[in-house]
Amino acid sequence: MLRSVVFYFCLVLVELNLGNASRRYCPPKFSRQGSYCFTLSDKTYMIKFGFEHDLCSKIGGKTFEVTTWEDQRAAERFLKERGVIEKVWLRGYILRMEFRHTTNSFVWATDFHPKVYNFVSPDTVTMASGKWSRGSCVVMDPQRDYKWDKAICDKERHQALCYM
Repeated sequence: MLRSVVFYFCLVLVELNLGNASRRYCPPKFSRQGSYCFTLSDKTYMIKFGFEHDLCSKIGGKTFEVTTWEDQRAAERFLKERGVIEKVWLRGYILRMEFRHTTNSFVWATDFHPKVYNFVSPDTVTMASGKWSRGSCVVMDPQRDYKWDKAICDKERHQALCYM
C-alpha cells in the first residue's frame, strides 16, 4: 500500500512538472508560432518615434522586432497561416544603413551588430537616392517573399505584427 502511494505521489509530481514545463498558452486573439504568441493590430499609422510600442500595447503585446533568422521565419509562418498579403509594421525605424561587404549584410549605422541580414528586399534599397532615409519605418511585405521594405511612418496605414 505504501509503495503504491509513493508511486502515485511521484507520478503526480512528474505530471505536474512536465505540465508546467511544456505548457505555454497564448491569450485570446494570439496564436502560437515557435516560441512566440503573435497577433495583428488594427491598421494604423506609425506616427512618431517610439509609437511602435503603442501599436501593440493596447492588446497586451509588443511590436515584433526581427533579429534572427528564426524570428524572420516565425513571422513568415504566422503571416502565411493567416493568409496575410498586405504589408505589416515591424519594430524599427530607418535612420541610416550601411552595407558591409565583409559580412554581406546591412547594418544600422548606429548599431554594429548585423540585424537586417538579407531580409531587406534588394530592389528597394538604393542607398545613393536615400530611399532608406530618416522618417521611414520598416514593413514586412508578404507579396515580396516577406522581405522588408520602407514605409513612410505617418503616411501609410498597416497592421502591426504584435507578439508576447
